[in-house]
Amino acid sequence: MSFRYAALLMLGAAVAGGVVMAGGPVAAAGPPRVTATLAAALTGSDGSGVFSVAFGPGGTTLAVGDGQGSTVLWDTRTRRRTATLTDPRGIAVNSLAFGRGGTTLAAGDANGDVYLWDIATRRITAIFTQPALEVYSVAFAPGGATLAAGDLDGSTYLWDVATRKLTAVLTDPVFHRKPASPDIPASPDVASVAFGPGHILAAGDGNGGLFLWNLTTRRLVTTLSDPGTFGVGSVAFGPGGILAAGDDNGSTYLWDTATRKIIATLGDRSAGPVRAVAFGPGGILAVAEGNGLDYLWNTAAGQLVATLADPGRTGTWGMAFSPDRATLAAGDYGGTTYLWRISRRPP
Repeated sequence: MSFRYAALLMLGAAVAGGVVMAGGPVAAAGPPRVTATLAAALTGSDGSGVFSVAFGPGGTTLAVGDGQGSTVLWDTRTRRRTATLTDPRGIAVNSLAFGRGGTTLAAGDANGDVYLWDIATRRITAIFTQPALEVYSVAFAPGGATLAAGDLDGSTYLWDVATRKLTAVLTDPVFHRKPASPDIPASPDVASVAFGPGHILAAGDGNGGLFLWNLTTRRLVTTLSDPGTFGVGSVAFGPGGILAAGDDNGSTYLWDTATRKIIATLGDRSAGPVRAVAFGPGGILAVAEGNGLDYLWNTAAGQLVATLADPGRTGTWGMAFSPDRATLAAGDYGGTTYLWRISRRPP
């Protein structure tokens, strides 16, 4: 495949067998046309895989975490590095999240630690060391007062950012039990966490559980189970409280959190596990799968509107949209982060 056509393989087309919709017919007018143009390729110095990416609130700073413990800060306007933040243990940076205002960056690593970095001084201001094994996912609550960390031990830890204190441990309500040893957990990992409307936190685990927690009461609201009981690897909230959950079987389910029902099934089971999901403009959902392709779906219509091929052919692991939803950052296992410009036009 030529590089010229790597950016866009399909426009405005539904994939036969790739999507199952529930809840009525789709409008005949079809979805808007979506185009993706490769704007930049940001390459790390050591070529280690990119595991996580996150945009700062203004969109001018992009943080990229790799498998060697480096978090590189990029200026998205100049495409230049501005800093490299090094994990004290040199452990893979699995997840990144900016706090409110973009002055603080949380980095969860493979050693079970979460570091809070001051972006201005490039210094660590706090270390959250919970009784954990490996942090897979971190997320700030709206407002930035609470930080959630999903761990390999089957727990989701909640921290008060101001006081640096652990305020709650949300344990997997079905499968959680104490690990048999520090190295071999008995519980499924919490692979992804995301905050939604109404003080809700979603946590997806390695056994197909998708748990919605009320942050005010610290109680479980409901359990949404992956239809195939495959591990839930990535979750994200979209418009109207829609929850996207990508699993290890290559499917992404869209849940209506009010009715607690699946309203659409997106994906191709032959494509490999879903590694990341992220909502973009107008309800567009980006899905990274294990086959080296990133898919853009119109969630309202349930249609695939664009397919992006990883130029490095190694597959995307970390994915995030800029705050204005115009740029998609996709970090691959080869160590390069690609910036795609996403535009929408009427059909």
